Amino acid sequence: MTSIKHTQDDFQRMLTEQVTLLLKYCQEYDAGVVEMALPAATCIRVLAHKTKNSHPLLGQLGLREGDFCTVAPPLDAGSLISECNLIGLELGADGKARYFPNVDPPWPLRWQPFEDWWDLPVARSRGGETLSRPEIVLGLANKEGGSHVDLGVPERHARFRGGEFLGWYHRTDEDSVVVSRPLGACVRAVAHELLLTLLRTASWAFRAPYVVDGVQHG
Repeated sequence: MTSIKHTQDDFQRMLTEQVTLLLKYCQEYDAGVVEMALPAATCIRVLAHKTKNSHPLLGQLGLREGDFCTVAPPLDAGSLISECNLIGLELGADGKARYFPNVDPPWPLRWQPFEDWWDLPVARSRGGETLSRPEIVLGLANKEGGSHVDLGVPERHARFRGGEFLGWYHRTDEDSVVVSRPLGACVRAVAHELLLTLLRTASWAFRAPYVVDGVQHG
């Protein structure tokens, strides 16, 4: 079957569509629909992830060449504790601990080349294992229902999902419970980084403003 190549106009339209979707998923996630991390992970995959047989949309538009925003400082190589600076831990109104994305971190935002942003580790266990952004994002997109479901997941991904990888606990007077499911908050933080980057490099792709906690970015 003959294949007709996409034009640059096609790619620009697709980017506008993906940005529109990602903005909507982030808005819904922030409103409490945490399941929106699943389609958000798929958007991020379409935009950024390159394989032997597929080319990311940002690459088709030459937008992987500049620097990308990161909310996460580098992991502390000398630390013996677990780290994931994409996220934090807080108590909800119901008294239960939950992860939140660091969309307003207490430290300055940084900018780094795409390869560093995408491939350097952003989470480390107390045992020294690490995870990068694509390992986290693709875990949701490829294995847990973002775009399809695998029959199983790698053991390291399962431990990250279950909370054992980070080992962050919620301690009460009666008990101490590991806090599970950091994946959604991590994906929301990566989406935030990507949207801030695109506001700088492709603001034309935004049909609506990017607003977080009442603050408009860009």
